[in-house]
Amino acid sequence: MCETRVVLAAAVRIIQGSATVACLTTIGLILPVLSELGYSGAQF
Repeated sequence: MCETRVVLAAAVRIIQGSATVACLTTIGLILPVLSELGYSGAQF
């Protein structure tokens, strides 16, 4: 599952062209998964 997130982050980075936007978009996609696992954003 971790590999999927890395590939997703890389794909968003390439498509967006901006590291900041890619990072924020990826975080928005990952945070719901973290909350289901019982982690907070700070623990990630």
